[in-house]
Amino acid sequence: MNVLIDEIEAEHSTAQARCRAVIQIFFDLTEAEPDVMAFVIHARHREFLPKEKAICSASAFVRMRGFVFAGIDKGEIRAINPGVAAVIMYGGAIRMVCLRLNGIIPITLDEYFDELWVNTWKSLES
Repeated sequence: MNVLIDEIEAEHSTAQARCRAVIQIFFDLTEAEPDVMAFVIHARHREFLPKEKAICSASAFVRMRGFVFAGIDKGEIRAINPGVAAVIMYGGAIRMVCLRLNGIIPITLDEYFDELWVNTWKSLES
């Protein structure tokens, strides 16, 4: 994930573009590597790695939240609690990944990407 985040940072300079790219990668990985995404999303990592931080504290996820926090600092994302903004930014996408992995969403996530992204961004933009 950190390599993918590095690529996003190198290719995109705005919070909007970076966050959009993160969600696109989540959706792409869910379709291409569902077992990997299921492990990332569903595994209770602390049950078998009790001394490790929670997955949401992993550096890639911290960096993803950083995209949102930087967007708030630059005025690209409206001034709201940064933690709430990060949940709004990624929460819907992560939920859709879960639904796809569980077979609730029967078609590829690409079918939903544009609608999800437009509405997520509208809820946060300045």
